[in-house]
Amino acid sequence: MATIKLKNAQIIWPQKCAHCMGTPESSIKAECSVVSRPRYYIFFIRYKVLKISISYPICKKHKVLATAAGIISKRSLINIFLFIMFIAYPAIVPITFLYLLLFDKSGMINTPDYNFLIIMTLIVLIGIAVFIFSMLWTPVKISSATDKVIKMKINNNDYLMEFKRLNHAVLIN
Repeated sequence: MATIKLKNAQIIWPQKCAHCMGTPESSIKAECSVVSRPRYYIFFIRYKVLKISISYPICKKHKVLATAAGIISKRSLINIFLFIMFIAYPAIVPITFLYLLLFDKSGMINTPDYNFLIIMTLIVLIGIAVFIFSMLWTPVKISSATDKVIKMKINNNDYLMEFKRLNHAVLIN
């Protein structure tokens, strides 16, 4: 997945599917929310949220998978929360159980609940698999943005070269 920087201007998309270079039949949005300039006060925090949305062409064959992958890989506060709930928190439970089983000398755990341990481990593995799937199947992803510059990743190298050719005036090296 190659990263490019663009001026925040009109973007011309190649009229090809961003995933397979086929004939596009619809479009998908790549979205990104960036929190900037947090200001801390005594009783509250004030911050600015910049939301960027770009539509790019895709074929009918890849629309459903690319939409699902784009939702999962989108940078937002909801996805950070979901990451914590489905990967980080469940990962702590098996690690804690294994640590207590191997190193606990106090006898606090006599018979751990292995079913719970297996379920939490499966949740972590499924979460990691979904994350990897979303990274591989997202054709276009906005990685960061400001008022003047958009940084995005394009997965297909042929599509990337065509995109650079059409948008050479707004590319930033």
